Formats: sequence, structure tokens, C-alpha cells
Amino acid sequence: MKPLFQIFYGEKATSLEITACHDLRDDIQLVLDSRVEFFQFTTNFTQTLSNIEPINSIQIIVGSPSTNTYLNHLIENQLLKLTPEYPGKRGGLIQIVNDPALGQDHQLIILGGSDPQGTQYAVYDFCHNELGIDPFRYWTGYI
Repeated sequence: MKPLFQIFYGEKATSLEITACHDLRDDIQLVLDSRVEFFQFTTNFTQTLSNIEPINSIQIIVGSPSTNTYLNHLIENQLLKLTPEYPGKRGGLIQIVNDPALGQDHQLIILGGSDPQGTQYAVYDFCHNELGIDPFRYWTGYI
């Protein structure tokens, strides 16, 4: 059985971040032929995280500290380093995080940015590096 991908984006996600999430979904479906679900965090992120499928699923958290309170939770608990200064303006990062609140063996893929444009870059870098998607595909339509 193919894994279920669950994409979580911030309660204040910008249109740029939401578009990047839709592109991520399309790329996962194209390359891996897997199901993808979207969830938007609420200010009570633990309630949103109750949607996590514990078996045969992969969670991807997308956003920046200004648009996603769950990322702020990870930052405050020193599980993630992401600030306006790091990685910097338009800077993005791809990181695997274990949030003990979800269980020791539960890993999350973080596609984060110092700002929404950095988040977009992190998503497209992930699609290119991990899924083999040509970054120009979004403009040319070629894989």
C-alpha cells in the first residue's frame, strides 16, 4: 500500500504558500502516485494534529514562523531553528523533526522559510531534490 501524504500549512498561510502546497501535492501524485490530504492549522495546533494517520503516512509541515504557529512551537521547544535571520531573507530549509508530543518515533518533514518566499523555495527545492521535478516545470509544463 502506498503511503498517505498529509500536508499541514499555517493558519495564516499566504497565497504563495498555499500555491506551493498545491504544487507539492501535484508533484507527489505525479511521481509517487500517492494520496495527499491537506490540513490547515488552527491556533489550537494539537487539535489539527489529531488528524495524523499513525500508520503508513508521511506528514509534511509547510510554512514560516509568521504564518504557522506549529512551527513556532517547534522553535520554542528547540526542535527547529528558523528565524527571519536564519536562513535569512527568502531562505528556506528542509529538515526532519521528531516532536516528542507526537511520539518518539514520529518524524515530520519540515519545509520552512524565514518568510513566505523562503517557504516557497523550500517546497520547490524539496520537489526538485527528493522527487526529481524540474523546477522549470511550474512555468513550462515539462517534467
